[in-house]
Amino acid sequence: MSTWAAVWREAAAKREVTRCEVTAREPGRVTVVAEMRIPAGESTARYAYTVTGGGAVEIASTFSPKGAKLPVAPRMGLKTELPGGCDRVRWYGRGPHENYRDRWTGAPVGLHSLRVAEMIYDYVEPQENGHRTDLRWMTIVDASGAGLKVTGLPRLAMNAWPYRQEDLEGPAHPYEMPARQTVTLCLDHLQMGVGGDDSWGARTHPEYCIQPGVVYEHRMRLEPLAAR
Repeated sequence: MSTWAAVWREAAAKREVTRCEVTAREPGRVTVVAEMRIPAGESTARYAYTVTGGGAVEIASTFSPKGAKLPVAPRMGLKTELPGGCDRVRWYGRGPHENYRDRWTGAPVGLHSLRVAEMIYDYVEPQENGHRTDLRWMTIVDASGAGLKVTGLPRLAMNAWPYRQEDLEGPAHPYEMPARQTVTLCLDHLQMGVGGDDSWGARTHPEYCIQPGVVYEHRMRLEPLAAR
């Protein structure tokens, strides 16, 4: 992560949960709310998880980055790991190649399918890569069809990597990336654009950044998929 964004490097790992309780119980569904303090300025986050008897989980998230001289946040979303066998990705959104908020006009909206190994892009030096935006829904499954479906309410973005996010910060070359037996899945509301309009050093335009002082809200639904 660039030095200008260093305050965000461990913000998620060092977050402090200030409240966690069941807020609603109904037949076939329960809602749990978690509120937390983010160690980046005076930032806060809130997650409401509504779990149904069928195994679906609807997540409503609120992120409030704030603080004096706080830099823009790199991304807002969730991250999880799946078994390495879940390597088949299908999505309705922009693709099939990687695309970002300020680099998506050449990526048409459509139905796309790739293996996880095809979702990444090996830059000369390992870095953020393989993002897909403007998704209505996506699935990631194993050879039997078992896995996960994620629906944006109304949209989401994602990365699927055959390594962990922190692995991107060590190796100097793609061939040095460690082989993992898991898949990292990032489910984002927003990720800042890549900038570089002059082909090199231009900063990301403000409209493609996650700005302090703004409250960001997002919803998505996760559903288990059974083997065929």
